[in-house]
Amino acid sequence: MSTNEEFAVFVCVDPLRGVAVSTEGLHPGQQVAIKYGDELYTDLSGIIAFGDGGRVKAINLVSKNGVETDAGQDGLYDYRIVVIGAGPKSGWGHVTFTDMSPDSYNLGLYDSTMKDHYVDYNSNKPVITMITWGPGKS
Repeated sequence: MSTNEEFAVFVCVDPLRGVAVSTEGLHPGQQVAIKYGDELYTDLSGIIAFGDGGRVKAINLVSKNGVETDAGQDGLYDYRIVVIGAGPKSGWGHVTFTDMSPDSYNLGLYDSTMKDHYVDYNSNKPVITMITWGPGKS
């Protein structure tokens, strides 16, 4: 696999439960595209949706060796998953990313404004191979 490809293709294996997988995975510098049926979606808002206006438009992975989190935490992280999306007008949506180790990283979208959200993480096997999503549960 050439990691110079702009998009990493994930296959939506269960649209009702919100599951997409990729054998090659999302590498740093790539953006997610999701194949569902015969269609390939680079704008993910038709696939990753939480209802009531909540949706994810784009996901990409950035190698940010030594980035300090915006929250001012002391920890340093090597990778950042950037999600352009909005939570539903009422409630919230979640997106979970699983890497090759396999560790999982969770993101909650509470704000109904379309904007950047992110998850910072460290991993010896940082390539993301599974994405799950759905409405948040209390």
